[in-house]
Order: sequence, then structure tokens, then C-alpha cells
Amino acid sequence: MLSQGYKSGWFTADDLKEHINEIWTRLDPPTSPRGPLTVDDWVELFRGMGFYMQAPRVDLGSEPYVIYRAAPAERAKGMSWCNCIGMAKNFLPKHKQFGDYKLWQASVASAAVLAVPYRQTDSYIGLGSAGAREVVVDPAQLGEVREVTLAAQRDGH
Repeated sequence: MLSQGYKSGWFTADDLKEHINEIWTRLDPPTSPRGPLTVDDWVELFRGMGFYMQAPRVDLGSEPYVIYRAAPAERAKGMSWCNCIGMAKNFLPKHKQFGDYKLWQASVASAAVLAVPYRQTDSYIGLGSAGAREVVVDPAQLGEVREVTLAAQRDGH
């Protein structure tokens, strides 16, 4: 309904900001983050509302931002990333039911970042890292996505 409402003009950018986070953050794996919508649909919705960072605000570091993701190779260039490696590691499943997950790293310009939503569990998921957050990006604007090596994981990069 959110996509239909936006495309037909029923929802304004403010309406999207009010509702998109509730829908985006409630989708369950393995359909997350798309659910019934395509990546292009989600990008259109996020672009339609304009960039937002839900409070509390966090510093993403200097541009280009370094972001992390846990995913199988075929889904490495997805929309949902983390701003800290500890949070991404916590999304690595302990089984291979949904594929062979690896840790991925990318650098992105601010123009690629669509939103920084907030859940009360973010710091817990980030293993206590203050400011651990999801970073939603336009995957078409991701540059090189590379697997995080074990050495880099030990160094905390």
C-alpha cells in the first residue's frame, strides 16, 4: 500500500517518513529488506521522502563512508548495511539455510545513503557499539563491494 499510495500521490514525503521506517524495520529475513516490493520500488520510496536519519543521530565518519553487510555472494550488493563491523557480524547466521553468508565491505558517497533508521536494539545488535546503526543505500550507487578477510576482522576494519 505504501508504494501504491506514493505513486498515486496519496502520500507526501512526510507521510513516507512517518510510515516507511515502521514497515522497513519490521520485515523478517529472508525477505528483508524487500518484502513484496522490488529494490527499485524501495529506492523510489526512499528517494521520494528524501534522506533522513532517525534520532538519535550518529556520525557516519568521513566520506566516503565505510559500511558492512552480512549476505550470500549473490546478495552482496543489497540495500541494508551497517556502519560497524560488529553489527554486521551479528547478522551472520549459524547455519546455511539461507545461503553461505560472508561479511562484505563497501565505501559509499553520501549521495548513495538513503536513510539511517533506528531500532532500540541497534546497540545490542552492534555488540554494544555506541552508534551502531543500519545504513540504507541505493545499491546501484555502490562501488566495489569486497569480502572482509579474517585479518581485517581481527584488526576491527
